[in-house]
Amino acid sequence: MNFKNIFYFRSLVYYKKFYKILILLVFLNFSLNAFAENCQIRESCSSDFIPIFSVSGQSNAHASINPNYYTYKVCCPNRISGNNLGVLSLSNQNNAHIGSFNIIYPNKIYVNSSYVIIRDSCLADEICLVSFKGFYNQQLGLFWNAHIYDCSCNNCKKVCLSNAPFLDVWDVEINTDKKLYYVGDTVRITISVTNKSNIRQSLLNPDNTLELHISFNPQLSRLAALYPSPNNPSYEIQPFERLNYIINYDLVEQDARNPLYKIDVNIDAAPNETYLENNQDSTTFYVIQRISSIPDINEWLVLLLGLLVVYIISREKKKRQEKYS
Repeated sequence: MNFKNIFYFRSLVYYKKFYKILILLVFLNFSLNAFAENCQIRESCSSDFIPIFSVSGQSNAHASINPNYYTYKVCCPNRISGNNLGVLSLSNQNNAHIGSFNIIYPNKIYVNSSYVIIRDSCLADEICLVSFKGFYNQQLGLFWNAHIYDCSCNNCKKVCLSNAPFLDVWDVEINTDKKLYYVGDTVRITISVTNKSNIRQSLLNPDNTLELHISFNPQLSRLAALYPSPNNPSYEIQPFERLNYIINYDLVEQDARNPLYKIDVNIDAAPNETYLENNQDSTTFYVIQRISSIPDINEWLVLLLGLLVVYIISREKKKRQEKYS
């Protein structure tokens, strides 16, 4: 093997070693960056982190809405700095317990996030805000009277955030109490909406991204009476809760012009939301006019009895005529 081949061989070996080391460094850098995405309880925040609020320590801590009140800060990545989503509430301005945003604690914490959810551990694409120990109702997704721990706490619940669109799963059904109605009857329409995701949702509020749409084909004569107006409050649906939205509609003569009606219902949302399961449904019903010229059963009985009496009288009259003729 000449010098040139030896040099080429050694270069190739060094290149492969360098390539492996480079891959390892990239992996370690990615892992460290992924880990660093979580908020951290520190005495001071690094340049790419911002203090959201302050706490009395790194474990079993109380909180202050003022980031400078305590020595320790809850330092979060700069990209979640903002106020588009409420994530926590504090029982007092200082020396406070924490709870979910929607409980009655008066002091609120906001960040820039598309959703907040409580988990045992945050998903890979989520950011842990803080851990906590306190009262937690899993069915309602609410917690209160809680102390704060760093996100590294192993046996704590985690407050998880994300800027990714949340993937919702819904189950929507629509039914009527009957299929055939007469003018003057009341159509009872029941729309059942089940929130099969694991965060609380709001419907029917124009300020929210989620809206429940109802359409009739053809339209009923007094259609406006069916729809929730913008002044109606929103419906809060807890995780895995089923909400029944009931419409009662009194049929009038004009509604009998079209015998068959179809009702469609669907949940609509902002473009970045996705709904996977049964977010729409439909049903049909018939409307006919009562035929008022048909006598009821009592009128039929009177008529038959009358005919029977006439027959008997005419028969007896005929017998007498035959007897005396």
